[in-house]
Amino acid sequence: QAAHALAHSDPAVWRSELEGIAAAEQRASRTVDQLLALARATEGGIALALQPLALNTAVREVVLRYLPRADALGVDLGAEGLDHAVAVQANLALVEGILNNLLDNALRYGRGQPPRITVSLHTEAAHAVLCVADNGPGVGLDLAGQLQQRWAQGGPGLQLGQGAGLGLSIVARYAQLMGGRLELGDADAGAHGAGLAARVWLPLVARGAGSTDSTGDRSSESDRTDRTDRTDGSTHA
Repeated sequence: QAAHALAHSDPAVWRSELEGIAAAEQRASRTVDQLLALARATEGGIALALQPLALNTAVREVVLRYLPRADALGVDLGAEGLDHAVAVQANLALVEGILNNLLDNALRYGRGQPPRITVSLHTEAAHAVLCVADNGPGVGLDLAGQLQQRWAQGGPGLQLGQGAGLGLSIVARYAQLMGGRLELGDADAGAHGAGLAARVWLPLVARGAGSTDSTGDRSSESDRTDRTDRTDGSTHA
């Protein structure tokens, strides 16, 4: 690309080629970061600190951080179920890594018309279920399992030429390290290909163990209420 740009005197060509180089550099940097994260997650004998975590608070904070990016991309990002306390036995850094990868994936590939992403949280038996659902093309059942393997990409990823097929394998491994699992399926159970839903099951804190908000959130109660208004119930940005 650089050689092509230098062969032209048109500033518009330079700008276009420089933008392409910058985008390629960003993809390469993200791939390196993902490889490092996956290597750390797969190291034998990894010492992982699990403790009671207020999952609804942790999820809310991540969603709020992604709102400006979603707004800039014209994506309707919303959340459901964050107004109820959900305590899990987990690691905050891994939970944030899971949600970061799922939201990055949805923002890149789950582009319906108009694009819409919903982050939801509920409990089933002894687990909390964190779901990131989009209204994009979705994936078939045969591909859903493959996407959890490293280097695997779905059709949208191949067409867009983005990513290296590592994000969902990182999510799956992080969930396993916390005693959970990742499942992929259609966002709309009644319609094949109606968006992708990535669901992560994490073990709830055992009854009587108590719960601790280890997210480090020291905001005032009034500030928490104001911010929650944008990410609870069934609201969207």
